Amino acid sequence: MTLRQWALDGKIPFTWVGRERRFSSVDVRSADDRRRLLAESGQCSERGQVS
Repeated sequence: MTLRQWALDGKIPFTWVGRERRFSSVDVRSADDRRRLLAESGQCSERGQVS
C-alpha cells in the first residue's frame, strides 16, 4: 500500500504543499508500525493490506 492510498483511505493525515502531498514523518512511522503489527498478528496480507 502506498502513502497516497493511505491518505485517500483516511489512514494517515497529509497537507497539500503546492501540487504535492506532504506527510509527517511521525505519522508515517506510526502507520508503518501499525501495519507491521497487523502483519505479525496475521491480520494483514503479505502486501501490507488489512484483511
